[in-house]
Amino acid sequence: AWLWAPTIRREGEVGGELTIAMPSILTEPWNPIAGTNWIYDMMLIRGTGEMATMYDPYTGLFWPRRLESAEVIVQEGLPVFATHDWVDLSFEAEITVPDDAWVDWDATEQRFLTAGEVNEEPVTALRKSVVYYPEDLYEAVKWHDGSNFSIGDILMGMILTFDQAKEDSPYFDEAMVPAFDSFISSFRGVKIVSEDPLVIETYSDFYQMDAEMSIDSWWPYFTQGQGAWHTLALGLMAEEAGELAFSADKSEKMDTEWLSLIAGPSMEILASHLAEASADGTIPYAATLGEFVPEDEIAARFANAQEWYDTMGHFLVGTGPFYLERAFPVEKTVVLQRFEDYPDSASRWAMFSEARIAEVELDGPGLINQGQEAVFEVWVTFEGEPYPADDI
Repeated sequence: AWLWAPTIRREGEVGGELTIAMPSILTEPWNPIAGTNWIYDMMLIRGTGEMATMYDPYTGLFWPRRLESAEVIVQEGLPVFATHDWVDLSFEAEITVPDDAWVDWDATEQRFLTAGEVNEEPVTALRKSVVYYPEDLYEAVKWHDGSNFSIGDILMGMILTFDQAKEDSPYFDEAMVPAFDSFISSFRGVKIVSEDPLVIETYSDFYQMDAEMSIDSWWPYFTQGQGAWHTLALGLMAEEAGELAFSADKSEKMDTEWLSLIAGPSMEILASHLAEASADGTIPYAATLGEFVPEDEIAARFANAQEWYDTMGHFLVGTGPFYLERAFPVEKTVVLQRFEDYPDSASRWAMFSEARIAEVELDGPGLINQGQEAVFEVWVTFEGEPYPADDI
């Protein structure tokens, strides 16, 4: 479901149109926090967004998509292995969480709590991951409405991971608690080592045997799609006002509309909060988010959102290869268009166009005597050509 968007094209042609028919579409509202989970909707949503990594369809391992590289440090003795060289794997006898790492969230003061504040004694972790984003991240990656990607998008994702599960939050959602409880049971801390270029350390007791799968990118791809801080902010404002709710569970409890970023009654409500936010420049979680998002970015983001809404009639923006031009809930039709500012070439993931299953031939003696030397020759090929050594 992830590879179709960055790879789809007609053989021997540039551009073109494609009509896709599916059993169901626009089954439930689209929002990245807790919107539709129908596979037919998610296929399209994934085309408009992206994660920081890409699944290898043949091995299941991650390849870097927006990351430059990563380090994984695990406690000595744990069964962790690395396959790809974009991840550097090492082992340490003890991994200590630094005192300035964020370990929890105060929903009343709207700020992160550090390890030094929360823990009476130093805390250790079984695994530490460090992700390095490229130096041109904030210029190369753009949201569909023209906004440059920023650290504010990362911070909004971090905050929402905690805040929606806190009862003291104006955005508390009981439906978010089980996932948070699972997360916090192994989470030990996170630290933004550098803002530009972006470097993030994460400490956790959760690890997988493959180092490629043991990283935390904190890329703003949520449970049901990608979300920019400024469009999510509009939804939060509407939820606090009791007009919309991100999840079906909360919308039922509040007896209000299930938030949609693409169509329906939500559009008018979100537009009213956009006008309010544009006028006074207020944003949710200002105590923390405001430290990383300058006033000029706030003004630019809301101006871009207004122009996008005036043109497209919705608030769904991602950084993926396609953008949503229009959704027609009654006709059950969605129109996606190529995003011209998408930074990747159409051939970047062409290596996955077919499974590179190697053919192996072995030649050597069928019988050898104990203690004597024996020489075997192995030929590894693909479609008659030598298999690239770097891929073995």
